[in-house]
Amino acid sequence: MGPEGVFVNKNEAYIFSIITQFMSGSLKRKEASKLLQIEPRSVTRIARRVEARGILGVKHGNLKRRPKNRLNEGLRARIELLMETEYFDFNLTHALERLEGVHQIKISHETLRRICDKKGLIKRRKNRRSTPHRYRDRMPAEGLMLQLDGSPHRWNGKDEWCLISAIDDATSKIPYAEFFLGEDTLNCMTLLQRIIERFGIPECIYTDRAGWSGGGKRQNFSQFARACEDLGIRLLQASTPQAKGRIERSFQTIQDRLVPELRERNIRNINYAN
Repeated sequence: MGPEGVFVNKNEAYIFSIITQFMSGSLKRKEASKLLQIEPRSVTRIARRVEARGILGVKHGNLKRRPKNRLNEGLRARIELLMETEYFDFNLTHALERLEGVHQIKISHETLRRICDKKGLIKRRKNRRSTPHRYRDRMPAEGLMLQLDGSPHRWNGKDEWCLISAIDDATSKIPYAEFFLGEDTLNCMTLLQRIIERFGIPECIYTDRAGWSGGGKRQNFSQFARACEDLGIRLLQASTPQAKGRIERSFQTIQDRLVPELRERNIRNINYAN
């Protein structure tokens, strides 16, 4: 322990030992800089501090000073309350956007992470795959291919709805998405109609082997496949969920963000959700 009750850790004691050897002449400045892994001019700077303040010279100059960017206790308490009561199921990036946009509280991602970590409020993502997946190359232009799929989920925390959505393979833009009670032929055709009304007829639709798209036992009598044929739309079917990974990842993002948004607004009805 040094003067004024300041404790010196093992690393600081090592620095003090090297600097005192440099000051006594038993170590050259270049040798001291190699041992401390710092620039030679920093050795001289620390030596001057040690000469003036003794062992306290190895302490950082901001010791016992309040950081300029430190949150005041009132603001920290307000953030903690908001995260505990309103944004407990938001991810950090989502919560930062709401704190700044709704409450005019602007803090860094790391500051919010520390506050939430201390309170055990961090919403953690699922573990990522251990082996990297090589993504298929995108289409060269917008509108050439739409990936189309449905995501059944308890979007309002109680009832299971199906979000049927399409995503452009080239740009990852979502031209249209809507909640339905299920993923069937009529609902998927309704979604396709909404897209065509707004953006025109796509060249190709990429989906899974669901019955409505002509998969399984319905290869020869799918009304959706027949409609695509009449419109000149090529219908491709993926053999695995990974093959249409762009829309699968979009559903993960939408579930992560939209479920707490619906809860916060107390939206329980599918029409209001849409």
